[in-house]
Amino acid sequence: MVHQWILDSGRWLTKRRGVLLAPIFTVALVGSRWAHSLRLEWTQDLAGVACILLGSRLRFLAASYHECEQDSDSSPLTAGPYAWVRHPLYLAIFLVGLGIV
Repeated sequence: MVHQWILDSGRWLTKRRGVLLAPIFTVALVGSRWAHSLRLEWTQDLAGVACILLGSRLRFLAASYHECEQDSDSSPLTAGPYAWVRHPLYLAIFLVGLGIV
């Protein structure tokens, strides 16, 4: 049941990804302008570092898995990080960019 919810949410987000990215980045930028308290700034900094580390790790795993497990036929990968996300490299780049912002 939870697995189906994740799939449905992913399909919904994928269909609207072009429209949703601008508001997400806008909220991140405006939120950083309103971060007047030192505690909130540290929280945002730690969240940014976590996104960068997670994105870097996912990028490394996805790239190394893709190189090691590619078969001679052109069937898509459905194991490893590719079992959860269709394009884990794109997600990794997004996470690193979000962490930098």
